[in-house]
Amino acid sequence: VLERKTGRDMTLPMDREYGTITANFTEEEEFSVIALPDTQNYCNNDSQALIYDAQAQWVVDNVVTENIKFVTHLGDIVNNQYSDDHWRRANGAMDIMNTHLPYGTSPGNHDLSDKYIEHYGPNAQRWINPADGQVYDWYKGSSPTGWSDYQVITVNGRDWMFLHMDIDARDQDIA
Repeated sequence: VLERKTGRDMTLPMDREYGTITANFTEEEEFSVIALPDTQNYCNNDSQALIYDAQAQWVVDNVVTENIKFVTHLGDIVNNQYSDDHWRRANGAMDIMNTHLPYGTSPGNHDLSDKYIEHYGPNAQRWINPADGQVYDWYKGSSPTGWSDYQVITVNGRDWMFLHMDIDARDQDIA
């Protein structure tokens, strides 16, 4: 639950004292991070994929008005990890955000196949800026297996790291 105490404080209440996060921003420093959870059902057919596309387009259209700095996909990108059609639909939506803003993905249990590594792993084309052929500066790398990765963005002079972990992170990825 997000609780806004004043115009500057943001507290995310947790069950334990040490789990509480407080960020003290001025109005000029506030920014948005968009979370995309469980888009897998949008990949079942081309009609449902239009919803996923619309979400991604909304993000791009509102980068300035909502001061969006990052998008995190929380996993279950597709419903059938072996279906080329599901990955085509998911990639179509995620590609809408390419070149517009940084983002990262976490593989959920519906995503666990070689196709996730192909489309979102460390060597995926999506992490290459088409303007210069270089890896985006915000994409910092992946775990040894390629299932987990991280991104770093700088907002208002502060670095923010987004760690995207595999749903079943392996020991070598956590070490």
